[in-house]
Amino acid sequence: MKETQSHGGQPQGGGPSCPVRPAFGEKQAEIRERMQLGTFSLRDRALAAELCSVIAEVYTLAESGEGMVRIEGIPIPFGLVRDIYEFLTPAHLEHVIGRYRQVVIPIRNPKAYLRTALYNAVFELEHSEENEFQSDGGSGR
Repeated sequence: MKETQSHGGQPQGGGPSCPVRPAFGEKQAEIRERMQLGTFSLRDRALAAELCSVIAEVYTLAESGEGMVRIEGIPIPFGLVRDIYEFLTPAHLEHVIGRYRQVVIPIRNPKAYLRTALYNAVFELEHSEENEFQSDGGSGR
């Protein structure tokens, strides 16, 4: 069986019909750069790095064009989740980290929780900030 090479020089299994896919590590590095990981506080950086890994995993799995991931218990194609994740910014990661730190019950499946939180953050961030502003009387704290 012929092996193909990723951009990082690591062999990838598969024959001539198997497309070369970026390795998880390469995708993870790309996401970390896009999310400006170095700008997060030391307290938040480890969780931000974990979020980047979750994003990179979804991107890598979406490359196959197959498979589903559960978001709030609903199976959604990896490709659609990846497309939603394309809208994520460092502000979305900060939003997810803030929400994660507010959770008071044990999280049984952290990766599933974080996948869902990232997915929802794309839709929640602007509305959440507006709600906080209004609930604070518009003073901006």
